Amino acid sequence: MRIAYWINWDLASNDGVTKAVKARLECWRDLGHEVKVFGLTRGNHDQIPFDGEFISKPLHKGRSIRELIDRCLAFKPDICNQRLEFFHWELVKLYRSVPTVIELHTLCRKEYLHQMRNSPLKWGARYLIYELSHRYQYGEAAGFVGVTQEILDQNLRGFRNKPSVVVANSVDIFEGREFPANGEDGKSVRPQVVFTGSARCPWHGLTDLKNWRTVVRELWIFMLLDLLQMMIELRVSLTMVRSMVKLFFKSLANMMSG
Repeated sequence: MRIAYWINWDLASNDGVTKAVKARLECWRDLGHEVKVFGLTRGNHDQIPFDGEFISKPLHKGRSIRELIDRCLAFKPDICNQRLEFFHWELVKLYRSVPTVIELHTLCRKEYLHQMRNSPLKWGARYLIYELSHRYQYGEAAGFVGVTQEILDQNLRGFRNKPSVVVANSVDIFEGREFPANGEDGKSVRPQVVFTGSARCPWHGLTDLKNWRTVVRELWIFMLLDLLQMMIELRVSLTMVRSMVKLFFKSLANMMSG
């Protein structure tokens, strides 16, 4: 099968999204599919860790979308996987030319409402655009992929008649890292926990970490030691740092009192 992957993202940033896209491309190719990425991006295209057709977003976004759609259709894909972005009228040509599956990664309303607390004008406008356009956009889609069942259930109210499937995000956590066993027999004697999330996105599960202390009591110690490195690699915001430190001391107090 020939698959086109459509994305609007800063693919040169080498962040979690870029790594997840790379992992998905590798999985599809391992299954024998022909895959090509079509991206509206910015930055140096040479820093993007996979091949594709890329256009840096200029002031005239509509023109860029039309050009990228033409390149996509020239590829003659059997199906297009689009990572959800704001609806743009030019995308209708893509939806009606190629069966397009929309990829959902967040609880849209919850995210916009949360972000409105810090930037009401910017995120209020985005929320309004989403509410006015998403039903039309979803109506044009051939199907949906969600990283969790909750995301599908909450985003697709009114679209249950369309096919959908859960495909979790994944990245190779062992790439460039070592996780040595600490037991004499070469096996780990304590649970190894890996938490993945994004800065400034508490809905990714940061607050749920406090419930893990009953399973892994050493988790907070390792989180505190790794905090500086996380700030460098993930560009963690001060808000997230404060949340992590607050949760650490709260968990420590609960363990001492219990």
